[in-house]
Amino acid sequence: MGCGSSTQSSNGKSSASGGDPAWQATGRDSKGELLTGEEREYYLLQQKMQEAYAAKNWEFVIEQTVKHSGLAIEKDNLGQGPRNADSIPYLEAVVKYLLKTGNVIPCEANGPYHISLYHRNVEGEYRGFASASVKKEYIAKQMGIFDRQVGRRGWPYLGEALDRTNLSIEFAFQCEINGKSITSDMASLKRLVNEARFQMSSAFVDGLNHALRRDEGGRRGTMAKLREAPEFAESTYNFDKPRQTGVTDMLSLYKQAITALPGLWAICRQALEACGDPGVYNYGTECAAQSDGRTYMGPSWGVKKPLRVWAKVSGKYDGDFGKVTDVARCTIVFNKLEYLGNATLFLLKHPQTVFYKNRNLNPTREQYHDMLFNVNVSGHICEIQLEVADMVAAKSKVHWMYKVCRLIPEDMQDESWWAKMRYARY
Repeated sequence: MGCGSSTQSSNGKSSASGGDPAWQATGRDSKGELLTGEEREYYLLQQKMQEAYAAKNWEFVIEQTVKHSGLAIEKDNLGQGPRNADSIPYLEAVVKYLLKTGNVIPCEANGPYHISLYHRNVEGEYRGFASASVKKEYIAKQMGIFDRQVGRRGWPYLGEALDRTNLSIEFAFQCEINGKSITSDMASLKRLVNEARFQMSSAFVDGLNHALRRDEGGRRGTMAKLREAPEFAESTYNFDKPRQTGVTDMLSLYKQAITALPGLWAICRQALEACGDPGVYNYGTECAAQSDGRTYMGPSWGVKKPLRVWAKVSGKYDGDFGKVTDVARCTIVFNKLEYLGNATLFLLKHPQTVFYKNRNLNPTREQYHDMLFNVNVSGHICEIQLEVADMVAAKSKVHWMYKVCRLIPEDMQDESWWAKMRYARY
C-alpha cells in the first residue's frame, strides 16, 4: 500500500486516507460511523503508517507493523513494499530488522511478505512455522478443504482440491482419498501427473503463440533471435552450475538469502531500465491486457518457503543445502518478447551473473518458456526469472495442474523417494 491509498480493515471497512483526517477529530469514519476500541486503534495507526510512508520512514513502518500485526496492519501496509525508487531502502530496512531479531525464515503458512511471522524454527514438530498454533490452524484449514473437495469423492477431484489449498509435500502424507493415503496408490498419482502435464503443455503452447502474434516479425522476430543468435546461446558463456559457499544448514542459507535481497532487487531495477518496456519500468502502469482479460505487472521479489527447500534438499540434493540457489529470487514479467530479450542481453553482460538457462530455446517438458539467471550478490547465489505476460496468463489458467506437478515432480514419484521424504529431517 502506498501513502494516501484506501485499504480494507479487518472488519471490511475502508480506512481514512492520509488527506482526510476529519475522523480523528470526530471519532467517526468517512461514513459517519462511530469508531471504538480496536477499530479506532486501527484507524489511528493507519494514519501514522501513511505519514511514515510519505516520510519514507521504513524502520517505523516495519516496527509498528510487527507490533500491531493483530490489527491486520501488516497486510494493508507492507506486502512487497514499494516497487519504485524507494524499494531498495525499504528492503534494507526489512533485512536490518530480520537480522537483528535472528528470525530469517518466512512462515510456511503466510509467506515472505508477513514480516512479523518470520522465525528460526528448523527442528521439532512445528519446523517451518512461526509457532505451533499457526501450524495447527494452517493444517486444520488446508486438510479440511482437501477432505471436503476430494477425500470422499475420489481421485478425479484431486486437482480441484489442490487448486483450493496450499498443501506442501510434507503434508501430502496426511491426505487420504477414499480412506487411503494418496501415496499408497502410485499408479493413480502418476496418471494424474501425466494428465496435468498434457493440459499444461497445451495451455503454454497457446500462451507462446499469443506472445508471438504480438511480437513484430512473429516466429521470425524476437523468438528466432532468442533461439538462434549466438549472444543468447548458453554455450557462448560456459557458465558452471554455481553452489552456495558458507552454507551448512537451513539457517545459514536463509540468513544469506535475506541479506542479499536489496542487492538482488538493485540488479533487477537495472535490468528494467535497460529493457525499454515503459509499462514495466514505471511499475504501477499495467502491462497490456492478455487473452484472459487480466493484466500483469512487472517485477516482484520473493523468498522461497521453507518446506519447499527441505523437500528439495531431502529428495534431490542428498542433504546438501549449498545446492539450493533460488531462495532469494526476483521475477520480471514483460509486456512483449522484445523487452524480455533486451533484459536478457543486459543480464548476460552483468558482472554478477554466474549462470543462465535459455528456456525459450530449451523449454520445460510442459513447454513453459522463460529465461533463468543466477546472480552472485555479496557471495550468495540468487535467482532471476524473466517471463513474458502471455506465458504468465497461460499459467494462471492451469494453476491446479502446476500444483500437482510441483507437489509431485516427475523424478520424485517412486516409492523410495516418498520413503526418503517421510523420514528425512535436515
